[in-house]
Amino acid sequence: MKISGKLAGLAIDFESRQALLTIAARIDPERIRKYSGTEIDIEIAAHKEKRSLSANAYFHVLCGKISQAVKRSQSYVKNQMIAGYGQPEIIDGELVYIKTQIPVDQMMEQESLHCQHCGTEMQGSMAVQWYRVYRGSHTYDTTEMAMLIDGTIGEAQALGIETLTPEQIDRMLAAYHRNYEKKQKEGKEET
Repeated sequence: MKISGKLAGLAIDFESRQALLTIAARIDPERIRKYSGTEIDIEIAAHKEKRSLSANAYFHVLCGKISQAVKRSQSYVKNQMIAGYGQPEIIDGELVYIKTQIPVDQMMEQESLHCQHCGTEMQGSMAVQWYRVYRGSHTYDTTEMAMLIDGTIGEAQALGIETLTPEQIDRMLAAYHRNYEKKQKEGKEET
């Protein structure tokens, strides 16, 4: 159980030399009474307001709204947006393509693989599909995420869907940038 509150008092038990904390918590006392006299773990940290909507989460919200407007699944719309405004997967300097017998409608419903149909090839009597593979939006740097958000916002607005104001989007992308830079720095320190 995680609770929020204020440190209302601090005393020292002179016999045991332990800190005695009084916490004014925003919780029904009956929910916590069962812990009385038992060993518990406590973590104290400054309260932080919940983060506002992240850029990646906002992208998914917009995809949900677009999917309702065009009456397609959110996975389908997400794949369309990533293929239109996202970043291709590149390995060893080469764009990644896959060849499969999976039909286009089924492939566009994939949640963990983002791709764009590139063409159909007949191999004997069998139709084989070619797809260009795209990276998931969670891997994007600040510039890449801004391009994805801008394109998706344009698509939403063209459908009459209300979007955040430019100022709200700028703040959201600035927060994404700070978080991205922090992750990059942490990643470099680990290696």
